[in-house]
Amino acid sequence: MKRKVGNLPFMMPIEEKARALYMVTGIDVAGFDDELGLLFSFVDYERRLLFANTQSILEEIHQEMKSTSQDYYTCCTPNSHLYHALRIYDDLEQQHRIVIMGPIAMEALSDPKPHIPIPEPPKEQLVYLGRLLYWTYLPDENTTIPQPVVHMVSRQPEKPGAREISLFQLYYKQEPLHITYEEYHELKTKMLSGNLPNVEGYLNDMVARQEGVNRFSLAKGDILRSAKNHFIATCAIICMIAIENGAENEYAREVSYQFVERAENLRTRAEIVLLMKEMILTFTTVIQQFANSDYSALMKEIVRYLHQHFFEKITLKHIADHFGKHPSYISTKINSETGMSFNENLNAIRIAESKRLLTDTQMPIHEIAIAVGFDYQNHFSKVFKKMTGRTPLEYRNQ
Repeated sequence: MKRKVGNLPFMMPIEEKARALYMVTGIDVAGFDDELGLLFSFVDYERRLLFANTQSILEEIHQEMKSTSQDYYTCCTPNSHLYHALRIYDDLEQQHRIVIMGPIAMEALSDPKPHIPIPEPPKEQLVYLGRLLYWTYLPDENTTIPQPVVHMVSRQPEKPGAREISLFQLYYKQEPLHITYEEYHELKTKMLSGNLPNVEGYLNDMVARQEGVNRFSLAKGDILRSAKNHFIATCAIICMIAIENGAENEYAREVSYQFVERAENLRTRAEIVLLMKEMILTFTTVIQQFANSDYSALMKEIVRYLHQHFFEKITLKHIADHFGKHPSYISTKINSETGMSFNENLNAIRIAESKRLLTDTQMPIHEIAIAVGFDYQNHFSKVFKKMTGRTPLEYRNQ
């Protein structure tokens, strides 16, 4: 689970190395535990539909990996895609992990503008990408990198894309595939109103009517996978609603990515339903924080800046200097438009972030205090209790 320390995300070493590989090579990288439970993934948005193939390939070599001393594999698919996989021992968690890198195109694609772009490095780099994976996780200068076990994938990977849909099946053999336009419009209207109780009540009604994630199957024969796919699709839609209504693009997308990662680690559909509600309520708050229609253009910029820099040592003078205004002008502007002081606005953002860290991570409370911008744990705890009615520890243990 990602955590924010200063202005950088804090990750476990295995995940941090995977992200570095993804950022440098542009090739998708994912990590799994030894039971093939997803731990993390860095996957290009346009290739997300191919991720099921990555998991399928890993299933083919998993037992062989566990039963032999061979930990380094190169997998080739019938459609000329290449994957490099490595089984390693995580000293921190004292468990085996599997990191897989791919897909990589081994041959020039026949379609000059493929529907889903696959990284196509020069042929001489194909082998070295696998060696780079090996060396990243097992950098022993005294050991020659071994040759990988070459595994020919036994089945043709599924091609994602739009399948033909029978109108008979669509309208007579199953429930509607999506919520209706009227339902979507009503949910969007309630989100833009910023009334969290109304939004939550509407979501509860939708769940009671078995709508939302239960509406139809997005993964044949796999109810849990279907629910996760519903969540991902819905999260993308809700994220775009937020962006289209003024939320800062990078911030909204990062919130979306974090929710998708949380969904992938869930084990029941009931948990996904609860996370769906939390996700929509969070984006409702994001919209209000960034895009309150009553805010002036300057106020929206100030709010955006606070969200991007809340973990820094921000002062009223710092904000005034940044926007070229006098501190008293900025102070009056913030008070008149938000109904709260500068410090109250800043602390509200910091406490909201700290609540996520208390819930989603095992970071010590004193580290959370520093991560969200407080100098001392005592000050953080005092502000937290004033705003939530509970101490950080009480909130974490609830």
